[in-house]
Amino acid sequence: MNRNEWQKIFDECISEGIFLASVADLRKNVWPNLQKRVQKNAKTSSTSGASGSNLDELDEVILDIIGRDSPLLAPLPIVDAGAQILPPPIPLATSASSADDEETDQSINQSSEHR
Repeated sequence: MNRNEWQKIFDECISEGIFLASVADLRKNVWPNLQKRVQKNAKTSSTSGASGSNLDELDEVILDIIGRDSPLLAPLPIVDAGAQILPPPIPLATSASSADDEETDQSINQSSEHR
């Protein structure tokens, strides 16, 4: 929404007797808090079963604004892509490398003996 739309909402709130510090306060603090409140109440309402809806008039207005099927209310499902996490590979010691290591050790020992 642009600044003019936020200003209209701000003016409407003030005319209804709702105190707001500024348009910026409405946009950056009040609105996100209202959305969080509706998320919580909608979740509680959907899990409350026979006890009825926990949504009040303000919740209903906010739901009309953000949309009742908004991903804010029910996160999008995550599809499993079938990726697997594999353990790190285990290095294999070969007999050839062991023999090479022994030859290197012997040549080092022989060269140090000749000094």
